[in-house]
Amino acid sequence: MKKYLGLFIVLIMTFSLANIAKAEDGASENSDDSLKTGLQQERQDMREGIKENRLKMRAQILGDKQGLKEDLKNERDTFHDDLKSKMDAFKIEVEKQKSDFKTNIKTKRSEFRKNAEEVKTTKFTGAITSIEAIQTKLSERIAKMTTDGKDTKTAKEYLDASVKDLADAKIKIAEIKIPTTDTALTADDFAQIKITVRDARNLLEKAKNDLQNAIKSLKTANTAKTSAENTNQ
Repeated sequence: MKKYLGLFIVLIMTFSLANIAKAEDGASENSDDSLKTGLQQERQDMREGIKENRLKMRAQILGDKQGLKEDLKNERDTFHDDLKSKMDAFKIEVEKQKSDFKTNIKTKRSEFRKNAEEVKTTKFTGAITSIEAIQTKLSERIAKMTTDGKDTKTAKEYLDASVKDLADAKIKIAEIKIPTTDTALTADDFAQIKITVRDARNLLEKAKNDLQNAIKSLKTANTAKTSAENTNQ
């Protein structure tokens, strides 16, 4: 009897231990499932966070590019208005100088004619050469960045504007008519030469300013492209 009683107790303990083990296994499985679910949720939250940051960064990049474009346009308009304002004031000053020149024409026309020739043949030629060299390098840079998939539209627009301004400046320089002798130089010639020289110089300044804006635009395009690539990694 004792033998059967002992066997019964062993069976009960075995059953109890099996139930405990089963319960522990169930608890472990539930714990694993909970941990797995938590990790999946964290990964999902992380992916959504990264996606949101990328969208914000892209929006910021687009905003920066648009903001720069507007700033450059405003700066260009202000620059042109300033040149026009100064030109108007210069014309008034030239009229005053014209009277003085007419009074002292015999002593002033030789020096003036010499200086005008130097400006037309030397200084303007040097400025044109420098601007053309920058335009060529900038054109090559734009072509390369375009091939690399960067947005160079704004830079190209400013480069085109610079090329046009330079072409207009060359035409204006050709309009500078300097008498071949001192005695042929009149007060009207004096005024006309000074105003035409200033017009040509202003066009060269515009060409230079457009190049500066093109360079600024390229720097932003390069930064925007790099940032966009980083957001896709």
